[in-house]
Amino acid sequence: MLESRFEIFGWALAVLVVVAMGVIVFTGPYHRINRVQAKAAAPSVTVKIVTDPKTIGRYAPIKVTVERGQTIQWVNVSNVAHTVTGNGFDSGAIANNNGRFKLSLSRAGSYKYYCIYHPLMHGTIVVQ
Repeated sequence: MLESRFEIFGWALAVLVVVAMGVIVFTGPYHRINRVQAKAAAPSVTVKIVTDPKTIGRYAPIKVTVERGQTIQWVNVSNVAHTVTGNGFDSGAIANNNGRFKLSLSRAGSYKYYCIYHPLMHGTIVVQ
């Protein structure tokens, strides 16, 4: 049993402090401090490989700009096989009639690429 007013006051003060701390923690500005909003994944970018009589084929568009980690997909809608070859990546033969190749780059910079079979076909990826 509580013996004096000082003990009663001490217990009441302790309960009040604990309740006040709980209110601050769960409703104050600090309860969201470590939550990071997830950035929505950017949609993939599509580059079509189309027939071009001057060069046998071309990339459309020739230049694409993407964010780091964003996927680029090449779709071969031309009538012959092509490649997407650059410094550090090579698709191998991408079959005609909707053959596909996907690539994601994690380093910012400008990447030039070309078709091994048709050296006049070239394109650029800019990663921001």
